[in-house]
Amino acid sequence: MSTNNEKLRVIQGGKDTALDHAPGLRPTVHERSEIKEDKVFSKKEVAELIAQIARAEGFNQEDFYITKEEYDKGGKLVILCADIKPEKIGVEGRRRVEYSYIIKGIHDGSFSDTTIIVRVFGDAEHDTDAEAGVVAEYTNGKWRIDPGNITRMADFVRPVSSPQKTSLDKPRDET
Repeated sequence: MSTNNEKLRVIQGGKDTALDHAPGLRPTVHERSEIKEDKVFSKKEVAELIAQIARAEGFNQEDFYITKEEYDKGGKLVILCADIKPEKIGVEGRRRVEYSYIIKGIHDGSFSDTTIIVRVFGDAEHDTDAEAGVVAEYTNGKWRIDPGNITRMADFVRPVSSPQKTSLDKPRDET
């Protein structure tokens, strides 16, 4: 019988990516995850795409590292976040920056109706998010990349009028 730590070691294995890893990063596994995208991307593919977008937006990919990796129970990447390294905040007027990938679907408390990469600019001093934008979206079998897309957070966060029912809402068999 394998333990969660053994599963994490298997998931972590493999070749390095275009981005470094934050110190002490431990991938997490979602107990309840429902991927609704036909194409599943690897950690390496997502990290390379984030690095490409960061360069297009005027950043050095070396200034970022992966801060979050989340997988479904089958080892498929569902969420990956890359943040600007703390020592780079404030250098040349830089503020907190995060790129977040989420695959179309529902993953415990997170969901997206399309596979996207969102970039969030934040105020490091007050630890708040100021602006965000969908900088890449996977539709019709290809990535549409839009570096520089910015939306005020008040316009970006929209209330959910009625919760969507999914197969994750079905009662689980407790046998």
